[in-house]
Amino acid sequence: MYYRVGIVSPTSISWSDSQTDPSSGQCVKIALFDKNGKTYVISVYSSWFWQWCYYQINELVGEKKIKFGKCLDFGSGVRPTLAVRSDGTAVVVTETPNSSTLVCHIGMISDDVSKIYWKKSPEMPNISGTTPSVAINNTHIILLYRVSLSSTLKYAHGSLSDEIKWKVCSKDYSSGIRPNVALNSKGVVVIAFMSTMGRKLYFGYGRLDEHVFSPATAEITRLDMGMHPYVSLSNNNKLVEIHRTNFGTSLWISQGGM
Repeated sequence: MYYRVGIVSPTSISWSDSQTDPSSGQCVKIALFDKNGKTYVISVYSSWFWQWCYYQINELVGEKKIKFGKCLDFGSGVRPTLAVRSDGTAVVVTETPNSSTLVCHIGMISDDVSKIYWKKSPEMPNISGTTPSVAINNTHIILLYRVSLSSTLKYAHGSLSDEIKWKVCSKDYSSGIRPNVALNSKGVVVIAFMSTMGRKLYFGYGRLDEHVFSPATAEITRLDMGMHPYVSLSNNNKLVEIHRTNFGTSLWISQGGM
């Protein structure tokens, strides 16, 4: 696995050279976590040959170098997705091996930031889906996924404290594949996904409050041509989107705001 660290400015991102993680895996998802003046890169990924997931807590040294941590057992699952809150709460959603049932896990990063104490998976409705994407803030959680053997995108959301209470479990959003969702402290939700035909990328947004997620489905717009979009949203509504080109392995990055 390879990592690159970037410094975001209003008009560009200054990237470091690629850094090689000695661990091996696929479907990597990362989140940043700050504590005691240090920044950590939390990663979760699945193995190449086994239906098993692992996580790492890596430290950002200086501005552009990563000190890689140990590969730690997470448990059974494939295609994990990850979100981390500022208080150290971590949420991972995985697909169950040999089925399309989604399983949600919640944990807390240890005081010395060396491991995550995973709790019993919170009760979750029997959701069948694939390629999940999860986002959290101080009070809420939102999950976006594709229905198995379908092009229908659905979402679930709930409240988040030291446990998750699901409010909406399976509601239609749009049609597409490879969904990705981001959520900030203001309750603003940003969604990126790929069309089933033509490899077109689309962008949508909405708001998640105490009672309901209100997607602005009429405002879903064409973003670009490409594959596997990933979007990040800051608390001041600044956006960074990255995707792979249709042909080859090049990555493209877009910056914007709301």
